[in-house]
Amino acid sequence: IRGILSKIPELKFTFDPGHANTANYDIQEFYDSVKSKIDIIHLHNNSGKDTHDSLDKGDIDFRSFLSNNFNQDFIYILEIFPYDRILENKKLFEEYINN
Repeated sequence: IRGILSKIPELKFTFDPGHANTANYDIQEFYDSVKSKIDIIHLHNNSGKDTHDSLDKGDIDFRSFLSNNFNQDFIYILEIFPYDRILENKKLFEEYINN
């Protein structure tokens, strides 16, 4: 991915920490390697399987990740299933970025 991004300057990247987690990537390391190309971040958590769990339910420490890496220029999309948990996750997201 990084090779393709470096060859096409106009190309942007949608970062998906949940999917990176299912592929056993180090979330912070992967983020750092592509952050200059990110325009969208999909947010969902999991424990290694693509379950699209709440931000506080899984292997990814979103409290730490978002409080350290929040960028107001990015578009953040909550990909939480089932959808009736979106509002509670919106509150978690706001809490995490404001701490």
